[in-house]
Amino acid sequence: MRIDRNTLRTAVPPVLALGLVALVTHPVDAVPLDPPQTLASTGGVSAPARVVTTDPAGNAQVTVPAVAFQEQLRVTDGRLRTAVLVNVGEPAGRAWVRQIPGCEITLTPGTVGWLDCAYDGSGTLTVDVMLSDGRHMIHSDRAVVS
Repeated sequence: MRIDRNTLRTAVPPVLALGLVALVTHPVDAVPLDPPQTLASTGGVSAPARVVTTDPAGNAQVTVPAVAFQEQLRVTDGRLRTAVLVNVGEPAGRAWVRQIPGCEITLTPGTVGWLDCAYDGSGTLTVDVMLSDGRHMIHSDRAVVS
């Protein structure tokens, strides 16, 4: 099969342009970023959600929260299992679920902590995190039974 020069001149530039746009807007080695979530609320101390901005030079700048919570609280087979992560640059702390007595864990920075507790109900649950420097963050969500 042969393609004549006029076809190449017409077809190749838009294909190359499309490839270039795809490369610039979504590089092959890019780490996909999830949309910002309501990760934490605080009492007077800000714990910013992940924010991606661009400086005048075009460099991406990312702000990472002190504490990240699993977006949805899930209950499976009578157990609540949810993840909490303290940023590696933050102090250690502890996490607990207000509505479930004894459901508490110690959090180590940079390691995912799992709250894994018996829970045979539904409704809104609140996960509290207290860092050793006194900052307090919470995440509330309606528990999804699956």
